[in-house]
Amino acid sequence: MSRLIIFDCDGVLRSFSWPGIFKAYQDICLFAGRNPDKFFTDLEGFQRWFSFDWQENMQKIGVKKWDYPEVIRIFHQIHDPLIETFPWVENTMRELATKNTLAVLSASSAESIRKSLAGCAQYISVFVGSEDVRKVKPHPQGVHLIMEHLQMDNALIIGDAEPDIIAGQRAGIQTGAVDWGIRRIGIHLAELEPDFIFHHPEDLLFLRDNL
Repeated sequence: MSRLIIFDCDGVLRSFSWPGIFKAYQDICLFAGRNPDKFFTDLEGFQRWFSFDWQENMQKIGVKKWDYPEVIRIFHQIHDPLIETFPWVENTMRELATKNTLAVLSASSAESIRKSLAGCAQYISVFVGSEDVRKVKPHPQGVHLIMEHLQMDNALIIGDAEPDIIAGQRAGIQTGAVDWGIRRIGIHLAELEPDFIFHHPEDLLFLRDNL
């Protein structure tokens, strides 16, 4: 029986830039009419303030939900030029797709992740971005959406931060944590007891033949 593998994108399949995220959030604060210095004044302070729950960050700044599309545009305009898809992704996706069904669930926009993963889009059955769900991870809505769309129950979500693991556990599926993303395994992810830990990208190929 084929298994559904749901990948997070940022930090897992493509790089991220803390300075880029910091600058984007400064501009988002200004767009919302807030002085960013009231929340954070430097990168270190921003990292302490930052939550891996995107909607929580927007609520703390005071961004209205009807402004989310513009805020998402601002973020990707600033951050996306500073990132790149990891070089191993296309080959790994091709190998995994031989015996698994692949999907991507991201707090970034679907347009952004489709653009980054254009080289392996043929291997990915579903892309779900922040605009496709009302509640982002750690809420399991996006996981349920993908599973219902593909009519698959045997599923695994792979991510690099707490919301990915929590969303999978709340959805009742297996979870996997990677050790090369925005959040290293450490105690934060280990305490959540994911079913799999992938220390290197090549470790993902274990999933090709082990359903």
